Amino acid sequence: MLKAIDVANYFVDSSRVLGARISNMKLNKLLYFAQGYSLSCLEKPLFEEDLQAWQHGPVAPSVYNAFKSYGPGSIEHVSGEYNVSVFSDEQVDLLTAVMHKYFRYSAWGLRELTHQKGTPWRQVYDENARNVVIEKKLMKEFFDTQDLSHESRPSIDVEYIGYHDKNGVLILPTDDADEG
Repeated sequence: MLKAIDVANYFVDSSRVLGARISNMKLNKLLYFAQGYSLSCLEKPLFEEDLQAWQHGPVAPSVYNAFKSYGPGSIEHVSGEYNVSVFSDEQVDLLTAVMHKYFRYSAWGLRELTHQKGTPWRQVYDENARNVVIEKKLMKEFFDTQDLSHESRPSIDVEYIGYHDKNGVLILPTDDADEG
């Protein structure tokens, strides 16, 4: 089975090839969507590591730690050994679909998607607790109700380049949060 860092490296490498910017926050949100859709579409986890509910959304701690030296900036290189041949065609198809649907959003836009009512993160997040695991069963139940086709957009109003805060002000991406 893949490790979370394998999937993270896939996204980092893909962003580099596409000439796109990817921060640690954005990377961790993409991992969340990839894991959720894998649980739903492939009926199995993409990677074994649990995601945790941190202040700014779901995080794979090992991935956050692997890239934290970049701070809020753009991740320039994969972490450790990386070989695309570890992915099955089915996994590549899933990751490509996740990228088509979510890569266009800023880290903060993705954060807002994970914070919506009914999401697994929202169901388990506790501001007074640390390291709260987002159970895979909960993720599967939620993602069974979501559409992965890249023609569909998430059902909430999130701008491609940012998001609207609670006052309706457009917040542009800065990716300046230290935490995933």
